[in-house]
Amino acid sequence: MPRLLEHERPEAVGMLRAGSGVTDVERQINCARSTVNRLWERYNVTELYTPG
Repeated sequence: MPRLLEHERPEAVGMLRAGSGVTDVERQINCARSTVNRLWERYNVTELYTPG
């Protein structure tokens, strides 16, 4: 699977915040479920989209 691009991160978080499920987000953005889960967990802790 391709990496999650920088401009896709806020889109994914927005979808999750709007109530979309992880499966819906992974299919829409074409990335792994684990990537979406890590992004969502990181966002909930730090409110940042980027790693680190």
